Amino acid sequence: VQFKARGRAITSDISEHVRAIDESGVALIENFLEPTEFEKIKTEFETAFNGIDLQPYKDEGKARLYRTQIELNEMAHAGSAIFRCFKQNDSLNKIASATVRRKISRPPDVHLDWYQCVIAEAPDNDIENILHADLHTATVKMFFYLDDVNESNGAFIYAKGSHRFTLNRLRHEYDMSIRQAKSRKGIPLNDSLVEFRGKELRNIIDPKYRRAMNVEETQICVKANTLVIANNMGFHRRGEFPSNIPRKSIQINYRYLEKPFGKQFFSRNGK
Repeated sequence: VQFKARGRAITSDISEHVRAIDESGVALIENFLEPTEFEKIKTEFETAFNGIDLQPYKDEGKARLYRTQIELNEMAHAGSAIFRCFKQNDSLNKIASATVRRKISRPPDVHLDWYQCVIAEAPDNDIENILHADLHTATVKMFFYLDDVNESNGAFIYAKGSHRFTLNRLRHEYDMSIRQAKSRKGIPLNDSLVEFRGKELRNIIDPKYRRAMNVEETQICVKANTLVIANNMGFHRRGEFPSNIPRKSIQINYRYLEKPFGKQFFSRNGK
């Protein structure tokens, strides 16, 4: 009720995207940039990674997934096309603001990401390919893809409609908070409700609540130059990487906008 009572401005240029996010939790903007602008972005992206080696994700020794991530601020060129198109994009700010119903107080966090399967036979080290939600309230994350993404290179997976806060979602959040609290205290958990990736574990959605919430995964396979906008209150995960085809993307994160009531009880990391 408090969330819906917040005012928000929806102009005609963003109304279609906000409506899609309201309805399903995710929106796609194909051909997001003009061809010449897209070429500039690709050139800047490749230049940023020159001389930088991929590293095992989560520093997991011999591992399947490798990644290199560059924070945009570290690139030290505020006049770049990437900075202009993603750090200072009024349309993206308006979409994020309308989705979470909060005013934009500062630019989003922007990261350049390069993911790739390097050792196919190595243990799965990707904790993010386990279905989860970032928060129990609306939060926006966007992904701009520089290459085609599909089932072969970790295309984003989202459970459409799972961004709504229902009675069954509340039951799930309560159950999850109890298990997270036990985990932090070192209390053994039910093995059937936990998955491991390398040295990390993640509590999974109890199957009974997954059925009650009707959680069904959809892999968001898109062409290069597509922007995917997600309300990550909905359940989501990174897709697997069965091939060595890289996934190159720019992540735009508005997580700072939402500091929900009860965070100390429902937070995934206790902070």
